[in-house]
Amino acid sequence: MTRFATALVVLLVAVGGWACSADPHNPAARLAYTLRFVPGSGVEIEARFTGLRPGHTRLRLMSGWGGLQDQAAHLAEFTAVDGAGHPLPLARTGDGTFAVWEAKRDPGGELRLTYVVRSRDANVSPEATFVEAERAVALGYSIFPVPTELTDYLPVPVTVTVAAPEGWPVWASWPEGAGEGSFAPGTVHELWSGFAAAGRFRASSLSSERAGVTVLTEGDWTPRTGLGVANRLLPVLDGMAALFGRAPKGDRFRVLALFREAPVRDGRGYLAGVKEENAFLCLATPDRYADETTITAVAVHECLHFYIGGVLTAEPEPPYQNSPDMIWFFEGLVEYLTYRLMHEEGVISAEQLAAVERAKWDKLESRGHGTVSLAQAARSLDDLPLYEAVYTKGYLVGQLLDRSMELRCGEGALDELLRDLCDRFDAYRTGRRLTPETLVAAFDEHCPGTARMLRRYAEGNAPLPAAARPDGITE
Repeated sequence: MTRFATALVVLLVAVGGWACSADPHNPAARLAYTLRFVPGSGVEIEARFTGLRPGHTRLRLMSGWGGLQDQAAHLAEFTAVDGAGHPLPLARTGDGTFAVWEAKRDPGGELRLTYVVRSRDANVSPEATFVEAERAVALGYSIFPVPTELTDYLPVPVTVTVAAPEGWPVWASWPEGAGEGSFAPGTVHELWSGFAAAGRFRASSLSSERAGVTVLTEGDWTPRTGLGVANRLLPVLDGMAALFGRAPKGDRFRVLALFREAPVRDGRGYLAGVKEENAFLCLATPDRYADETTITAVAVHECLHFYIGGVLTAEPEPPYQNSPDMIWFFEGLVEYLTYRLMHEEGVISAEQLAAVERAKWDKLESRGHGTVSLAQAARSLDDLPLYEAVYTKGYLVGQLLDRSMELRCGEGALDELLRDLCDRFDAYRTGRRLTPETLVAAFDEHCPGTARMLRRYAEGNAPLPAAARPDGITE
């Protein structure tokens, strides 16, 4: 995605192309960050916020996203001054979701910060921000404080400069800007949900008319590993764009995928994948990477979240928390569409798809999850065997939904609904979010009678009908 022999990349953010206006809470605000990877130290950051309205003296950082908690504890050595260079003491407050720093006095429209982000253990999570001797990764939500009055989805001008040691190539997941080496986060959400990587990674890139993917792998892997995943992932991205009628944002569907290798833990294999904005990050043990179909399926699932979980989001804090009452949609339907698209695009065979379905049924019945409410399972994150129902029964609910809608309302009924939802509830363009009520109503509007099925099997705890098994569905 980037082509730099040296390590300085300037990410100049363009805010054009949005249907909504600039952030009304602080329309003049501008954010500028300089990020330096320092091996043996961490990430050194200089930040400059200008155009701040009087009285706006608070900064926030996402502190509890995903598996890593208290991101703010890794930020240290804060120095703050106002526009005239006078020291500006900051006091930290906040809760488990946002860390907040408050200035003791009004900075007079401009605030400048310098601070250090200490490295995490690179193997603790795919989301870890770290700097090592030969490579570095930085996640936006764990390193960039922003003024509290700026909303997540409305445009705000941002400039980010990423610097790394000489000779380290640098990649970033933020959309490209107008010039060479420029990228466009555009909103606080995109700034936080992006990442930069540098150093000892190998890039494999493929593109089509609708989509493009760059796969980063560890430097000592065979080049075929990244290219193999790219060859599997690109046609499915094309299929997603066709299914939903367009790219999640802009004119093409672009993804930066980072695959890192983790050591075996207690003699057991490990695989974890997460979605960021325009990006996918995966951490797995070598045995898991031997199965390129499985690691591609994880990537496809997460990339589907660019639509269901990105374009289509839930209240009140999209996309940071799943809504339990809509977990059947945000995870169950996504799990089903993952394998349906992989089959439609020739990545897996009909026999492999049937094996996935049988495995879902077997797990559902062996774990006794046939009468589990998916909302109940979603509220049980600490009970992993129960939470598996989200992906087992959720898959089968998605399949039941697709087949039943086709029987009652015609071929492609589910696909037509998804395209309509993206037009009506695009969080990026309209600011609208889904609620359980609006979502079910939209399904029933497109295909009358669907609401009853959703109430029974998706929201409720009714066991799936016997006819939902592979031999067909009759409702």
